[in-house]
Amino acid sequence: MRTDLKYLYKCFGVGLAVLLISPGCKKQPIETPNFDVSVEKTSYAVNEPVVFNFSGTADVVTFYSGVKSPVNAEYKNKDRISVVGKPQLQFTSLRTGASTQTNTLSVLMSKDFVNAFNADDIQKATRVDLTSKATLSTGTDTQSGVIDLSGQYTPGTSVFPAFKYTAKKMP
Repeated sequence: MRTDLKYLYKCFGVGLAVLLISPGCKKQPIETPNFDVSVEKTSYAVNEPVVFNFSGTADVVTFYSGVKSPVNAEYKNKDRISVVGKPQLQFTSLRTGASTQTNTLSVLMSKDFVNAFNADDIQKATRVDLTSKATLSTGTDTQSGVIDLSGQYTPGTSVFPAFKYTAKKMP
């Protein structure tokens, strides 16, 4: 049996490390997503607008309309995460209610967001402001226009669009 002091310190150190690390191995519960989509009715005529009502939260929502388009939006491409072509962004905005504040919406793009939705990681992301390239609502449904993202995109990497609303302090 070994009794030298070095050996005892080593055993004590390993035992202490195991005790300190073992509480960190506790399993964390995974929350069940709470997300739902509803429509007003179950049948629609061709070319009739359909309004989807979203509630809850989801990391990703994918929609397939069934319409073939110039960008080949076919269901067979549902798992596609990249496409060859010119990267562009287009959206519709609507400022509603009694809001008379202008310049409260920013359109941003990040190449280094880590896709973790917590305050620290959101703050760490570097963003490029693209607001000046978009047309935003002044009270009616407004098309943004096509925003060219070529200067923000490097092939083989992801880009992360973001919309930031900043309310201004009322006098």
